[in-house]
Amino acid sequence: MSDVTQLVVIVVLGSTVWVAVDARGRDWSRSSISGTPGGWALGTLLLWIVFFPLYLAARATAPRGAMFAVASPPYAGPSALTDWKSCPDCAETVRAAARRCRYCHYRFEEAV
Repeated sequence: MSDVTQLVVIVVLGSTVWVAVDARGRDWSRSSISGTPGGWALGTLLLWIVFFPLYLAARATAPRGAMFAVASPPYAGPSALTDWKSCPDCAETVRAAARRCRYCHYRFEEAV
């Protein structure tokens, strides 16, 4: 292998590992490109020239997600307890109006 080819392989593998680690700490539930950290890592590995710049642009709008979220909702007054519910799948606290859990993507049944 030539020196240039070795450098390209090192850059692609290194940036893929960085994307995989960095994406785990972000909330991708609103992403239209990839909703999972594994999807970002696989896309970066297979099609680096497209996915790596897309990831850099998308990570600016993806907030820190489940890894860094607080376990309980912030206190907002006496009615704050009725504004939240617990996810039956992962037991995280989410807003009462949520249709999908932001942590595990569990879909709540719609009120009839």
